[in-house]
Amino acid sequence: MARFGRLRPYQLALGVILALAAFAGRFVIPSTDSRFENPTGDPPSRRCSVLRVVDGDTLRVNCAGRRESVRLLQIDAPEHGTAGHREATATLRRLVGGRVVELELNTPPKKRRDRYGRLLAYVFVQGENINVALVRRGVARYWTRYGRGPYSAEFVVARAEARADRRRGHKKGLNTNE
Repeated sequence: MARFGRLRPYQLALGVILALAAFAGRFVIPSTDSRFENPTGDPPSRRCSVLRVVDGDTLRVNCAGRRESVRLLQIDAPEHGTAGHREATATLRRLVGGRVVELELNTPPKKRRDRYGRLLAYVFVQGENINVALVRRGVARYWTRYGRGPYSAEFVVARAEARADRRRGHKKGLNTNE
């Protein structure tokens, strides 16, 4: 008959330690597949350098060696070939071109990308919300397609400032009478 009934003290202690470690999730096998480290597919770093301004509401950035296309949240700038496109693109280029920016991604994670695969984010340069700045300067509209978000009050104030400036004739910008 086999001797399963009697364990030596070190065997018992080793068994208890292994069981506790497994239960606590201490056994992690490192993976070489980056999808397991970052299941949402978002850039590993939210500090990114701007590679190119595509238009008034889209950027190409490099985040820790990974290139991404970023759609600025809660704004809508004129599309290519429409009035105001060049001004919106030039304004965004002046604000972020060639700089390091901070991205604040949309939450929840399931809504972090649009239908074209672009990251949806608020873009900051030295603490300034660039999305809000574009609305304030009258080159983009406040847009709530992806929800209102944490900065909606700032956008409302920026829209009101852009409207007031337009009425005073200080800015060309977009027609902000929505």
